[in-house]
Amino acid sequence: MKNKPEVTKEELLAELDSIKNRMEDYDWEYRFSRFQERLTNEKEEVVKIIEEIKTTN
Repeated sequence: MKNKPEVTKEELLAELDSIKNRMEDYDWEYRFSRFQERLTNEKEEVVKIIEEIKTTN
């Protein structure tokens, strides 16, 4: 039977911390991209409303 490489508790904790940070980064990137999408949609709606106002006057 092969011996598994020894990993210290500190190494495991460091790896978990790294994974946690990547997950948090992904979460913020996702939230920011969703915010940008919503902002673009709102801007398009405002432009449509302004165009409607211009054509009715």
